[in-house]
Amino acid sequence: MCGFVGLINLYADNKININDILINMRDKLIHRGPDDFGIWINEKCNIGFGFRRLAIIDLSINGHQPMSSRSTRYKIVFNGEIYNHVELRSELNKYLINRKLNKIEWKSNSDTETLLECIEFWGIEESLNKSVGMFSLALWDEELQNLYLIRDRLGEKPLYYGWTGEHNNKNFIFGSELKALKSHYLFNNKIDLSSLSLYIEMSYIPAPRSIYENIYKLEPGCMLIINNKCPLFPPNEPIKVGTKFENITIKRWWSLAKKINNNINYSDEKTLINNLESKLTETIKLQLRADVPVGAFLSSGVDSSTIVAIAQKNSNRKIKTFTIGLEDLSLSESLIARKISKELDTDHYESIIKVKDAQEIIPKIPNIYDEPFADSSQIPTYLVSRIASQEVKVVLSGDGGDEVFGGYDRYMGSINQWKKFSLLPFIFRKKIGKFLNSHEILILNSLNLFGYSSNSFKIIKNIEWKLINIESLDDLNKYKTTAWLNNNIINDQCKIKNINDNRSEIIEKIKSYSYYENEISKMMYKDTMEYLPDDILCKVDRSSMANSIETRIPLLDHNIVEFSWTLPFNMKIRNNNNKWILKELLYKHVPQDLVNRPKSGFSIPIDEWLRGPLRDWAENLLDINKIKKDDYFNHNEIKRIWHEHINLNINHSSILWTILMFQSWLIDNS
Repeated sequence: MCGFVGLINLYADNKININDILINMRDKLIHRGPDDFGIWINEKCNIGFGFRRLAIIDLSINGHQPMSSRSTRYKIVFNGEIYNHVELRSELNKYLINRKLNKIEWKSNSDTETLLECIEFWGIEESLNKSVGMFSLALWDEELQNLYLIRDRLGEKPLYYGWTGEHNNKNFIFGSELKALKSHYLFNNKIDLSSLSLYIEMSYIPAPRSIYENIYKLEPGCMLIINNKCPLFPPNEPIKVGTKFENITIKRWWSLAKKINNNINYSDEKTLINNLESKLTETIKLQLRADVPVGAFLSSGVDSSTIVAIAQKNSNRKIKTFTIGLEDLSLSESLIARKISKELDTDHYESIIKVKDAQEIIPKIPNIYDEPFADSSQIPTYLVSRIASQEVKVVLSGDGGDEVFGGYDRYMGSINQWKKFSLLPFIFRKKIGKFLNSHEILILNSLNLFGYSSNSFKIIKNIEWKLINIESLDDLNKYKTTAWLNNNIINDQCKIKNINDNRSEIIEKIKSYSYYENEISKMMYKDTMEYLPDDILCKVDRSSMANSIETRIPLLDHNIVEFSWTLPFNMKIRNNNNKWILKELLYKHVPQDLVNRPKSGFSIPIDEWLRGPLRDWAENLLDINKIKKDDYFNHNEIKRIWHEHINLNINHSSILWTILMFQSWLIDNS
């Protein structure tokens, strides 16, 4: 696990010192790679790479990057792991022997060298398709004069790219994190108002956009190719996958949609459960490979418990497991995690989060994420990563199970609500909603007469919004997955940009797959394409790498993901029971009473903290004068929401945290 940067100096006659620029950018990623570093520059083509290494496989200098292929045709910087690189070496040498060519005498045990030599003989796409792993990389082909930027199938590893500088002095830049790009001496990119609008709605910024104009995220499973010479000026909008902009092409090298089709596996249940266990065992064995200690995150959930159970079964030593909890045991999952650890006989580490722990982390969040990001579970994820980093350099994580095996409660919740909601035609629902809108104060007063709490106001506003705006199940699911849908917080210029943008990139992702077994399958596909890489995996990557540890996610091995989409739907959700097949597998290792219980998750009580220990911090960031000066938000609307949260005990923590994370980021980057 590592971090890399790169640039193309687009004005060759500009005698800038590329080496110094790359060093400055590279060393902003020292947390991603404290063990080694390197620079490579091709002066003829004005291109360069910088690299920071976290040594996991082959700890020697032989794993140094940037790395050249044996023929010197290719130069690479690689962030991630190819778990099956040992098998690829064997396969490649058999391939060479069959063609009466000399076997490769490997210089290292590095998976990066393995990938380079595979590319040399098999080509880029075939090598990627044979690879099992997580990664982002930059590859220079000296023969074709092509630059390739490539991201793994599900988006476990990040990759940013774009343009910065003035017209007469512009660079194309790319790297693992925005902080490295921002350290380029020409960086002057403005905030992208379309991205800000999407952020307020979703609490994260979806790919391909970033918070900055002309800086983009490469989407999962995609490859960007720059042929010969990079365009001097950026496109007006993100380059769409499957299209070309001047000399730049973006295409998918792996597509979930193409892997799904309609190939449902109707084998008997026992066979399917055993098949899943076999595939997970093979995956976890590969992911336990490392030349450093490996541990695992262990919550009380089905996903992490399943991963730990199989890992412990296939390990010749006790797996180190890590859990955090809250002082309020009603919100904590640490007690159940402790019981599961005891059952599986792991070497367990546990820590309890206190408010002061969160307060210490909050100022670090803008630097960890580089752009606004408002999933409040970022706090416990960072803390458990920090604890793990004191014992191991690699951790297995149970992330991905909800998207892959249908774990979110909102899936069935949306279906059940829509069945009732749709009984009344939309035209009548809309009229009722407008009535509530015009008479809500009168209704509130009448409710208060009967002793209703102030939360009645929020109930009415939610019902009113649903009645007026929700025409379909898609609308209802969107309502459940967004921080704030009323377009009244952002100012007028952001609204105009939002109308023009129309979330077109996101809509195209969902349209890229036309067959769904049912509506829940559609929700799962949407979450896998959007929410998983842009929220969950972003959170896990940044939190772990800020603590210089590598996370590996077995449930997102593409073999597991593709297998899950061949399962009949009732193997995933049955009688409102989520993740049915994973639970059946876990029963083999853990007593059912530890599995069959309400889904708890890990919920930070942000709503209470904002009324208590975080109130002064929040009120400082929401100061009306600051809001007016920055001119991104409607200060009157923010004032109203904050008043309702503090004084009427209405839980607006989701949108408030989203705004607070932006304000905190803005101050940190001003």
